[in-house]
Amino acid sequence: MNAILFLNRTGVPWRYLPPDFPPHTTVFSCFSAWTADGTIEKLGVHLHRMVREQEGRTAEPTACVIDAQSVKTAPGVPTDTQGTDAGKKIVGRKRGIVVDTLGLSTPWSW
Repeated sequence: MNAILFLNRTGVPWRYLPPDFPPHTTVFSCFSAWTADGTIEKLGVHLHRMVREQEGRTAEPTACVIDAQSVKTAPGVPTDTQGTDAGKKIVGRKRGIVVDTLGLSTPWSW
């Protein structure tokens, strides 16, 4: 689990895990199995509920905020996959997110 958290925090490729962690193939196998059987998602939901309760809120959010961000596309991206945000005059894509009132991403965003 520490190796997976390290990868998530640093963004390094699997094969560049430091030597004090298990081999990257072992870590990837565990991550794949936990993703396939729903363990990773259950862990995320449990942590989300735990943080909300620590903040004095109900475990399940009762309100949420939907927001979007315009992102410019890289050069060479096919024009048929690009959109336009006319208000911001950006050629690119919009990515949306749903967060609860604490700013935590909701299970609906995962």
